[in-house]
Amino acid sequence: KLDHQFIVEIIKTIREIPGARAVLSAKKKAYYESEDEAFVNYFTRYYTENQKVDDLTLEVDDDAFKIAIYHPEGSEKNIYPYLKHFENENLEVVVSGKYWVDIMNRNINKGKALLDVCSRLCIDPADTAAFGDSENDIPMLQAAGCGVAMGNAEDAVKAVADKVTLSNNSDGIVHALRHHLL
Repeated sequence: KLDHQFIVEIIKTIREIPGARAVLSAKKKAYYESEDEAFVNYFTRYYTENQKVDDLTLEVDDDAFKIAIYHPEGSEKNIYPYLKHFENENLEVVVSGKYWVDIMNRNINKGKALLDVCSRLCIDPADTAAFGDSENDIPMLQAAGCGVAMGNAEDAVKAVADKVTLSNNSDGIVHALRHHLL
């Protein structure tokens, strides 16, 4: 769970970044305060349970675990530089896509989630495969028995992957499953 004090500080910082929009991810729902209809239509494709609130700095009755920040002109230069100082607060600040940066507690990542699922289902992580294209996927690719980077993945993702497949737009997962994993 993200400490509410950090949520307030991060949201206030995001509000100072022209064009940036935030989504507060929690167990029950994703919360947003933006009036930007294009952004809401875009992000709700990824967050099915969501709710508009007046102010993300006010506590919600839900366990918030991540803040996802969007910028229509790209995340690496328009968001990350303004938020990277939160890494000094034991938070993970990671570019999670061309337009997104995620902020969460340092002990939360996709790799740990994969290992947790494997443990709960009594699956050896060596018997798993994972696919990724952004920096936030690196721990998951490293935890999986076979980490596959998409053809359009960032170079850092390709560097840790066991295999590289076609891009997302060229059915890379299907290609990898047919040609590399079956």
